[in-house]
Amino acid sequence: MKLNLLFFLVPCLGIINSSLYAQSATQKKTAWGVITIKDYITHKPLEGVCLSIPEIRQNGITNENGNFLFSGFVKNETYLIEAAYKAYRMDTLVFTPLQNQNAAIYYLMPYIIPFGTTDKNNQENFIVISQKGDTIQYNLTKLKIAQKTTTDKLLKKIPGFLIQKNSSIEVLRKTVGQIYIDGEKTTSQEMLKTIPANTVKGIQVYDSENLLKDINIITKEN
Repeated sequence: MKLNLLFFLVPCLGIINSSLYAQSATQKKTAWGVITIKDYITHKPLEGVCLSIPEIRQNGITNENGNFLFSGFVKNETYLIEAAYKAYRMDTLVFTPLQNQNAAIYYLMPYIIPFGTTDKNNQENFIVISQKGDTIQYNLTKLKIAQKTTTDKLLKKIPGFLIQKNSSIEVLRKTVGQIYIDGEKTTSQEMLKTIPANTVKGIQVYDSENLLKDINIITKEN
């Protein structure tokens, strides 16, 4: 009787061991991972971004909320996600799914910010964006600006800039600490009201102390 019981238990232990191994392997996999893509300047979700993860051989396109759901990730392992979108820089994103978090938000930097075309000459009307290190530059040479517009009013129209009710300026969701004109520090942002907007060819935005942003207004040469 004991011998029969032993013969019964040995295969059962093998089955239990195999079952535990399979369960462990299953638990190692995450069921999903949600990737969200947004615009770096405006933080608005981007629909139609092409995503590719070679390690798990999956591709996808973000929906109207900027989301796409992938499956087959292994927890705590790192994956490279290739992201491509029209008028935006191609980027490689790093995603590491964790035990309690299988979602991540990434931001793509646009090449240009279109403003449509001018009515009279059907000319292109846009801002060119470039980035070097922590400095982001708005190139305004292709932006059509009304003759009597001043620079303070121009900032209100540029994506990423926000003028608060108390007249303080925010850019990329950070308060502007110091304003420079062609590299020279200004004593007051009131000076922006004295600079015709059509003389401005660019704006530089870069990190400052205390989590602030400084801006440098670059004017056209006379």
